[in-house]
Amino acid sequence: MRCSLLSRVSLPRRPDASMRRRPSRRLLVPVLGCLVAAPASLPAVAAAAPSDADQAAATTTVVAATAAQLVHGEPLLVTATVTATAEPPATPTGSVRFSVDGGAVGEGELDADGKAAIEVPTLTAGDHTVRAEYAPTGDFAASQGETSVAIGKAETTTSLNVRPATTVAGQSLELSVSVRGRTARAGTPTGTIEFSVLGVGPIDRPQPLNGDGAVRLTVFPPAGSHRIQARYSGDANFVASTDEVGHQTRRADTVTTITSSPNPNPPGATIDVTIDVSIVPPGDVAPFGTLQLDVNGSPLGDPIPLDGADGVELTLQSSGGARTDTIGVAYSGDENTNPSSASLRQTVQAAPGDPATPGAPSTPGTPATPGAPTTPTGPAAQPPSLVPTAPAVPVQRTGPPGAATLAVTDLRAMTSGLVASLRRRGLAALRSSVEQLAVPGPGVLSQRVTFAPAAKRRGGSRRVLVASGRQRLGSAGPAELRLRLTAAGRRHARRKTRGTVVLVTRFRPAAGPAVVVARRVAVGNRRRGR
Repeated sequence: MRCSLLSRVSLPRRPDASMRRRPSRRLLVPVLGCLVAAPASLPAVAAAAPSDADQAAATTTVVAATAAQLVHGEPLLVTATVTATAEPPATPTGSVRFSVDGGAVGEGELDADGKAAIEVPTLTAGDHTVRAEYAPTGDFAASQGETSVAIGKAETTTSLNVRPATTVAGQSLELSVSVRGRTARAGTPTGTIEFSVLGVGPIDRPQPLNGDGAVRLTVFPPAGSHRIQARYSGDANFVASTDEVGHQTRRADTVTTITSSPNPNPPGATIDVTIDVSIVPPGDVAPFGTLQLDVNGSPLGDPIPLDGADGVELTLQSSGGARTDTIGVAYSGDENTNPSSASLRQTVQAAPGDPATPGAPSTPGTPATPGAPTTPTGPAAQPPSLVPTAPAVPVQRTGPPGAATLAVTDLRAMTSGLVASLRRRGLAALRSSVEQLAVPGPGVLSQRVTFAPAAKRRGGSRRVLVASGRQRLGSAGPAELRLRLTAAGRRHARRKTRGTVVLVTRFRPAAGPAVVVARRVAVGNRRRGR
């Protein structure tokens, strides 16, 4: 329209003199008229050319997360669906960027249905925010959406194996455990394994799993039928689980030996008698039964408690004339060891001119006539031919000359703190007992605590095991021994029961005999331990 207006006022259409004299005015008027009219047409031009933002169609992004099971280790399928509000309807194009908890996890292109999807291999257990950001192409506006997803902990399988299948008391038993998740992509569980004997209590402290999700522990079970349990603690991504197996530990066999010196002996001489009780390998426990001596089948004195010692030494006084006696000894066994016995023939030499005395070998006499009446005779009133002169002394074994071993004083020093604590606190002191010792070489350091309640000791009740500890040492150096309370120990400690504790500490070097120290402590009264 501006062009047609100028053509009507152009100079060739008005060729008069006045216009030639004033050409500027004639030329300016139409131009000014055009400039005045031009603004009226500007709004129409602006409406005809909208911007790209005004032309883009609005979109909506919806996010969904699905899985076979929403647990750690299962892949998660994340889908974003983008829709537009355009007229006529149109399917958005472009791509979608996905993130979980602010961290990018992948990108996907929209398909013909306006959908993009990716698979997230696994997420840790807990609540997560999944976000999708639509990056458009064409005349579509950007949008984003998000959703929350709760991931549960993965199931686990705990497998416990024991080797060997059966053991004897004191023999090492290896417990091995492996923990696996439901799928390999879940990774390796972390956490701890707590070993325990059902009905008794835990075995040692919880053991951490290694990088393969496994752990091994060597234990030395007492005799009996045990149900061993391994309990996995679980962690941030895996639930707890347990496994248990049965195991039978037999009592260890023993061999009892008895020697005397001198043998034969002159009348009235003193005789040194040594009795040893050894454990048959692979058993490796201390004997806690009693020794009963007899002479010619008649008991000699009261039973002698070993209390973990390897044997005893005692002195006998011979009396009477020439004779040969049989000295026997029977080891009673205990909850971890089987009984055994031994005997020897002790000969008393006759003094010149002495007649034979009862008990000596006799000359065969005239056999009795079958059916003939006999006159009963009672046993001859004879004094004992062998009499103990002093109480038996426990045998504390030491290694051969030059062997790397401990002295008895070392073990007594190790236990002095626990003995003092038992006097002050009673059996409660066993709950936190940690004893330290420097050992001269490899071996096994063990401790066993038995208890006889004061109210039952008069009735001759057997002692009960209240605590024990064992540590296998591979080299010389500092060692630490912790005690574990048994169910009976926890019960008596809680009730503050009065009685007598026997604390037996034993170090068995890799080569040579063991060193044993037994200490008695009265708890709950003023009696002092030895």
